[in-house]
Amino acid sequence: MSATWSPLQIEFPVTLEGSAVRLEPVRPHHATQFWDVAKDHLDDIFRWIPYAMRTREDFDGLVATASTEQ
Repeated sequence: MSATWSPLQIEFPVTLEGSAVRLEPVRPHHATQFWDVAKDHLDDIFRWIPYAMRTREDFDGLVATASTEQ
């Protein structure tokens, strides 16, 4: 029995969808959504994060950094 190997054909960026969650690459427009959800709870959400997340500009920077690391 001989097996033939071929590489996977994966198209990037990858988005994964299930019945309860969707995972997609972070995009610049996500900064607004993150800020809108978190702005009233910054101390609770980012208590253990080693950098400041206090302003909308902080969220823009986080998303910009994450985008380059994908």
